[in-house]
Amino acid sequence: MDKHKLQKETSPKSGDVFIRHGSFERYSQLPQYETFKEFLSNPDAFPLSEKGKEEIKKVVELIPDKETISLILSSPYRRTEESARIIQEELLRQYQKEVPIKITELLREIDIPPDVVSETEFYELLKKGGAETIADAVFEKWRAGQSGELPEEVEKRAKDFLKYTRRVHKWTLHEKIAVISHTSFGRALRRVIGGRQITLPRKDDAILETGGHYFIARNPSKEKSNLPGIQQEEFMVLPAEKFIETDKNNKET
Repeated sequence: MDKHKLQKETSPKSGDVFIRHGSFERYSQLPQYETFKEFLSNPDAFPLSEKGKEEIKKVVELIPDKETISLILSSPYRRTEESARIIQEELLRQYQKEVPIKITELLREIDIPPDVVSETEFYELLKKGGAETIADAVFEKWRAGQSGELPEEVEKRAKDFLKYTRRVHKWTLHEKIAVISHTSFGRALRRVIGGRQITLPRKDDAILETGGHYFIARNPSKEKSNLPGIQQEEFMVLPAEKFIETDKNNKET
C-alpha cells in the first residue's frame, strides 16, 4: 500500500498509542552523580511526581477513542508502572471499564551501565549544558558500542514487541493497546518502524516529553500476517496531532 494512501485511510481506531511515562521525582536537574547512576541502574527508583501524575491524566484525555483501549502494556520500571495504573484508573473512572495491565521486559529502557559516564565527565557535562548534554553524551557512547545493551539487541526487542502486538490483535478481542515505555525505546521503536538505523544521532528525532505520545498505525492489508519478520509498511508511526485532528473532524461531522 502506498504510504500516503495508508496515512489517509488510517483512523484512530487502527492505531495503538505509545506513551512516555510522566515526570518523576529527584532527577530532573541531575544534581548528583550518585542520583544519575541510580537512574541508570535502579528500575524501582524515581516514582512519579505530582506533575507526572497530571501529565498522564492529561494524555488520557487526548487519546481519540480511548474507550476502545482494552489492554495496557508497561515497562517493568516504577515510573512506567505507576503511569500505567493511572491510565487504568482513569479508564475505570470514565467508562467503568477494567482494563488489564501486562508488564513486559520488551518495553524496558535501553540497558546502559551506570558508570558509562565518569563522575568527572558528569559534572563537566552538567556545567556545560545540563541534563540534555549528559543524555546526549550517554547516547553517543551507547551508539558507538562502547557500553550497554547492543544496538542489534534493542532492534530485535523492538521487532519482537511489534510481532507481539500483531499476535494480540489477531488472536484476541483487544481493539486498542496503550503502551507505556521510555523515550529511548520509543525512539528506537519509531526508527525500526520507519526502516531507519536506531544508532542515528539522538538529535535526528524529536524526543518525547514526559507524558508525550505518538500512535502506531497498523496496515489493515497486512495486520493478519503470520510472517516471522516485520513487513515493510506493516506499521507506521503517526504523530498525536494527526489522530487528534481526525477525531475532532469526525465529531464535527
